[in-house]
Amino acid sequence: MPRIADTRTLTLDDARGQFESLARAQIRIWKRQAAFDDRVAALKSKLDADNQEDAAAVAAAAGFLREYILANKDQFVKPRKVKTPFGTFGLETEKELEIQDEQALLQELMDRGYEDCMAVTRKILKKPITARIEEEGESFPGCRVLEGDVVKYKVDRSLADEPEPAAAAAAQ
Repeated sequence: MPRIADTRTLTLDDARGQFESLARAQIRIWKRQAAFDDRVAALKSKLDADNQEDAAAVAAAAGFLREYILANKDQFVKPRKVKTPFGTFGLETEKELEIQDEQALLQELMDRGYEDCMAVTRKILKKPITARIEEEGESFPGCRVLEGDVVKYKVDRSLADEPEPAAAAAAQ
């Protein structure tokens, strides 16, 4: 079993040094992520620009095919689709349920007892359980309210915009 480090001999300056090290590493991570995000955005923008002409051609051809097929359904009876070296085009029967009023439908399904037509998702809500334990004195198996001091730290996110954070410039 690993031993717990004995930090009682260290000083607040030692802790400040460790936090500064942590903060510098976090800032480097943020900067690399920002640079990566910028490269991805630039690549996506270039891709969109490169594809603009072809996307317009695809939309125009798809519109033509749709209009042609709908105007000439008799040519798409047997077979319903035309095969080409590039793929197929034609008619296909689809079925989709359109729901205009989800709440009314759910109520009707519940009234009829059609459990196979719906799903219920359950999620534990911590705040009301905590309130019941603390205010009402109730107890629940499998949980407890923990209270006490928690170590927190926060690195100033704006430091990622600086070239290099000043070394302990704000050390007070």
